[in-house]
Amino acid sequence: MIGMLLTLLIASVLLIIVLLRLLRQKQAELNDLTRFYSNLAGTTGFDNIIKILTDEISARGVEVIAFYRKNKSDNTLESDTGRIPLLEKSSAVKAFYTLNSCKLGNYHDVDKGLVKKLGADTVFIPVHMKKEDPCWKTCGCGNRACAAYNKHECACWLQSGKTYRSVQMKTYNEKLAKCTRCKSFLPIGVFAVRGNKTGKVHTFINNHFSGALKNSVLYERAMYSARMDSLTNVLNRRSMEEHLLNAFKLAEKYRHSLSLCLFDIDHFKRFNDTYGHQTGDMILRELAGLIAALAREVDVVARYGGEEFCLIFPHTDKGHAFEISERIRTDVEAHVFPTGKQVTISMGVASYPEDDAAGPKELLKQADIALYRSKITRNAVTAYRQVFQDEIKK
Repeated sequence: MIGMLLTLLIASVLLIIVLLRLLRQKQAELNDLTRFYSNLAGTTGFDNIIKILTDEISARGVEVIAFYRKNKSDNTLESDTGRIPLLEKSSAVKAFYTLNSCKLGNYHDVDKGLVKKLGADTVFIPVHMKKEDPCWKTCGCGNRACAAYNKHECACWLQSGKTYRSVQMKTYNEKLAKCTRCKSFLPIGVFAVRGNKTGKVHTFINNHFSGALKNSVLYERAMYSARMDSLTNVLNRRSMEEHLLNAFKLAEKYRHSLSLCLFDIDHFKRFNDTYGHQTGDMILRELAGLIAALAREVDVVARYGGEEFCLIFPHTDKGHAFEISERIRTDVEAHVFPTGKQVTISMGVASYPEDDAAGPKELLKQADIALYRSKITRNAVTAYRQVFQDEIKK
């Protein structure tokens, strides 16, 4: 009898010890979460959240090699260390799409390159947004044949074959390329890490912070939409004016050159009247993309209004800005648009400090006057001169 009581007492003590350890562990996890959320307070930028997450993962004894974020413009996972194609098989891509951690192997050509760069013991941990509603609800999809239809957990980008929103694509990769641009698509990127507790890190990130990551992504999308022109996908006028103001302040402070070019499409009203506004919109979109491709990386391309666009050339004097504008003009003249049509543009260039503009508004006015001179002959580039303004006053 005494032996039984002693056994029960020892068992009770051991149970209490175990419960206390679990309680301390849960309290430590709660303290970590509280501290982490306090670090996140007021943070909306995606890069800042990833930096905080990186620090937290490192504090758990797991080495973070890189973070690869989805780049929807070219369908890659992109980081400072390089790019991983999203439409080619690799361990990183598998982790990204399936939302499950995946150890790097030598299964595919892409993996072989990653092993050399990152190391064979690398593990990819996916990062995704919080799921609010299934994709068929979010997109209003009525395709009952889709494997994801009327299901909550099913990932449509993995289980619906070549079908995208009731339309049969030619290839699965073509369908995936569209999926990565869908607002229901949850994956954001992958962490490349090394360590023994990667499973716990995966749970830590996606169970607790997928909501914060989603809010950050939605905030970035809203900010992007506010800056961009919805038709041409280049900066809108308001953003352009902000860029020009900041660039002018820097040019004024450090006395370096700043050039501005205004240009528009010749006879665009006649073009719209002849071919219709839908064709006109296609021309505007294609032209904006062409100009963005022809401009340098440091240049700013924006839609000023209607068929009028603007180019900001930082650290560029008038002569160099004129040469760039002339090259763009000739390339546009030679370009055949998808509609089979060709257009020409007229351009006006003004520069600080050469044209002695008192501010960004005056620089814009000078470029506009130069553009007006180009419109006399059309399909030309004109550099601003003071005599033009004197002629207008007369």
